[in-house]
Amino acid sequence: VDRAEVNVGLSNLEAEQLHIERLEATARVSHSIERPTIDAELEGKQLRAGALRFSAFDGRGRVEIASRRGLTRVTVRDAKVTAAPLTDERIEASAHLVRVEGASSILVEGAEVRGLGEPIRADMARDGRELRGVIDAPSIDLPRVARLAGRDELGIERGDLELRGEGVVRGGTATANVHAELGGLGMDRV
Repeated sequence: VDRAEVNVGLSNLEAEQLHIERLEATARVSHSIERPTIDAELEGKQLRAGALRFSAFDGRGRVEIASRRGLTRVTVRDAKVTAAPLTDERIEASAHLVRVEGASSILVEGAEVRGLGEPIRADMARDGRELRGVIDAPSIDLPRVARLAGRDELGIERGDLELRGEGVVRGGTATANVHAELGGLGMDRV
């Protein structure tokens, strides 16, 4: 099979902490059965996952599946998910590359979150017993994060968090270099 396309539509999907009113997904498969490439797109309405609620969401990415040395490797390129909370705000999460190989190796390159203040950028790698990560979040909008998380009762009216750092967890021991700065915090109660 050189090419195949699958379209799936679901409505009123319910699980323990999940509700999706409508979900449509398309997957276009190319290349061989042994090494398929899947261009995937999804679109949905009214998503509730725990405290998170979105009126609409969509996503896309290219998935490549291969086996080598007995391990299955799944690579996702140019993944992007956009979600609109029940307010007028939009949140986008993307990554240039996500690679999972076997049960102990994962790599995330060029991850970025937009819509929670200034763009948050991160990279992460786990190989065997070592986990490494880097984050650059110059200005996270705290009231927006509290609203998104359904935590309005915190009363955060203004403020931002700058977070930059890198760290390693190896054999149960964590080492990190982190800079965090809280600016302009205003709450209706303390």
